[in-house]
Amino acid sequence: MALPNLKGMTKAQLDAAMKEISERRAEIEKETLSKVREQIDGVLKKNGLKLEDVFPRLARQRKGAGSSAAAKFKYRDPKDPSKVWSGRGKRPQWFKDALGSGVKPESLLAK
Repeated sequence: MALPNLKGMTKAQLDAAMKEISERRAEIEKETLSKVREQIDGVLKKNGLKLEDVFPRLARQRKGAGSSAAAKFKYRDPKDPSKVWSGRGKRPQWFKDALGSGVKPESLLAK
């Protein structure tokens, strides 16, 4: 396949060519993935297997995916109620500052 003379192209022409190349590359990748999936499905069905039988780690990863919920906040900054902390991980600066000024952690509990 002969490439066009890139040196004679303008920036706009190069950008258009790059976009076209990128789109075509994505199409080819999508087609390839589809063909590979069909082949894998065929081999699995032929042998009476599931993907998880061949790759057990995938089954464990799928079961755990999305199961962890965000921690609810436990503490709230009285000066700025939008600042909250769950009590897990590194203490935020506003919490450290409050403790440094003599405020007890119990008084910062969210209600």
